[in-house]
Amino acid sequence: EIRLPVRKDDLRFLDLTGIEKENSDLEVSITNGDVTLPGTVVRTENVIEESTRSLYLVVRIADPYRRHGQSAKTALPPLTIGQFVEAALPSRPVPNLTRLPHRSMRGRDEVVNANDDMPLAIREVTLIYETATEVFVRGLSAGDKVVLSSPARALPGEKVEIKFPDKESRIAPKT
Repeated sequence: EIRLPVRKDDLRFLDLTGIEKENSDLEVSITNGDVTLPGTVVRTENVIEESTRSLYLVVRIADPYRRHGQSAKTALPPLTIGQFVEAALPSRPVPNLTRLPHRSMRGRDEVVNANDDMPLAIREVTLIYETATEVFVRGLSAGDKVVLSSPARALPGEKVEIKFPDKESRIAPKT
């Protein structure tokens, strides 16, 4: 079994109902180097740890030490006690979210909007979740174009030309 800490603020994205039952539906992928192992959340520790403000989920992995049923050619690396792993848990559906690169934010609650033939505009958004590289916000509409690079230097009312060199759009000032 593996203990997975989940921050208190992240618990709202998980559906933990029914995990105390024998047949939990909450599946998890544990990454050990280049190998991904399936696991099932079997219980929580039912207490928020004060120092980390985390709740620990307990995940069961079949044969984590790789002692049973593998030949030397197909053997996956075993998990070791105390080893750090990465885990992916499915979240509840959260409607109307837009995923953006972290660098596209202007402060904690603004992005710069650059729609066709319109000057730049500051758009207020609600930050729902963030990782080290991405933010998930609410408040944008389908088709909105957001400045992805250096939004702090963008001036409201400035005219821009929208360019799409690759998959990521860049904004260039109009001359």
